[in-house]
Amino acid sequence: MTLAQRIAVKILESIGTHLWGFKPNMMRHFVLEYGAFKSVVWFVKHMPKYEKILKKWGAVRTHFVSTVFSTVQGCAYCTYGHAYAMQLHYFKQTGKLFPLDESELIELHGLPEENIVKRLGTALTEAGLPDEVEILNKISTLREHLPTGQLSQDDDYLLHLKSMFSVLNSCGIKRQVAPDEAHDPINRDEQLRERYAVARSN
Repeated sequence: MTLAQRIAVKILESIGTHLWGFKPNMMRHFVLEYGAFKSVVWFVKHMPKYEKILKKWGAVRTHFVSTVFSTVQGCAYCTYGHAYAMQLHYFKQTGKLFPLDESELIELHGLPEENIVKRLGTALTEAGLPDEVEILNKISTLREHLPTGQLSQDDDYLLHLKSMFSVLNSCGIKRQVAPDEAHDPINRDEQLRERYAVARSN
């Protein structure tokens, strides 16, 4: 690894540590795949809007959408990181467990997209999240046909996440990046993570 690459990895890992409390496994692989300068520029370009979406949509929806794209693409790294984040927020908000855990979502990889969407739709209904079913349907439509005319805010956000995760998923799959932790500041809440783990084990 060149000096420039090492510096880029350090910069990107420091962002992950600041936001989520750990050094994401992806950063080293991302820099090796795309180069030092391009990697840093990519995150600088995409992360501000991602943070805006997170603020506007809320964590459950944002991480669910990120999980959907990653599950359909078959990226274990991104599926786990965003599914785990979604699980923690849902558990914190409702005191209940989402019907599919992180491992079960990863097990959906390789299934036809319509089967994945159907299974996720059922899980959303069981979880009492009917508004997210509409977003799930939008994702399916968006993957087949790009919207024409003026974009709605939801379409704009979905297109941004689709673009982001096409790159992240590609890197995660190609370099077989190992899953790590929840890709969200909620990962810092160790007590919540412990309660969640206990609830899942029962």
